[in-house]
Amino acid sequence: MDTVYRFMFLARPLPANPNYSRVPGAFVDAWVAQADEPNAERIARDAVEDERWQIERLENWSVVSHEASGDLPRPLERALSIGHFLDFYPWPAEEAAPIQQAA
Repeated sequence: MDTVYRFMFLARPLPANPNYSRVPGAFVDAWVAQADEPNAERIARDAVEDERWQIERLENWSVVSHEASGDLPRPLERALSIGHFLDFYPWPAEEAAPIQQAA
């Protein structure tokens, strides 16, 4: 499979996550080797939730072609070899989180 979908989610750690008290949130890049977008997004969401994170929203997504990328970045290489790969970008607890709280 030469096509990988990349989804960027905004997420919060769930109470069962070891980072729950230290990390208020993170951007999560989910790279998924899959033939169609709906299945790829489902796989990405399931993978993030399996790591005990709650997805707040999908920030963006794109299709990454193996042929168009030249030297493969590690996330793309991992997704092609194992099916999906998650890359977390947490922000420190003292920084203001870009997630809006529900009223």
